[in-house]
Amino acid sequence: MASILNVDQINNAAGTSGLTLDASTGKASFPNGATLPAGSVVQVVQSTTNTETTTTSTSFIDTALTATITPSSASNKIVILTQGNLYLTNNGYNTYAVLNIVRDTTLIMSNGFAVDAGSSIGPVSCNSSVLNWVDTTHGSTSALTYKVQVRIGQTSYSASATYNKNIGFGGANYAQMILMEIAQ
Repeated sequence: MASILNVDQINNAAGTSGLTLDASTGKASFPNGATLPAGSVVQVVQSTTNTETTTTSTSFIDTALTATITPSSASNKIVILTQGNLYLTNNGYNTYAVLNIVRDTTLIMSNGFAVDAGSSIGPVSCNSSVLNWVDTTHGSTSALTYKVQVRIGQTSYSASATYNKNIGFGGANYAQMILMEIAQ
């Protein structure tokens, strides 16, 4: 037979700063000033999109893949995990596409040549473009918006790049971004 202990609050040995349990949900709330150990996940935000973003520009443009998180501490790290496909078309040589992650307007990371057509003519598809980064420099407790950006390497040969292109394998493609705040 299992034992059950029913309580509303647990106090420390001095009788103060108790852990309170919500009567309806059973979830615990911690007193002000309580902190999680370093490395703990404080919160997780997920965003998905099935919107395609196409560009013929050598300047970065925002894709539809964005997510916003409000850190609870300016010193906590934000882990950024993204996944989507990148599709490059060209009618010539040496065309490539590049992806960035930006925080608001600040460049966080660039992956160089995400897709490089090399000496190919025609479509070059990268079925999965994964960008991961740990943001240790945000220094904020205000809302932060992270975005994936895309550009092509040159405008000659009628080149274009499409992030999150539906390439027809049984339905829409979904790009995903996960943000995790990590306690420090």
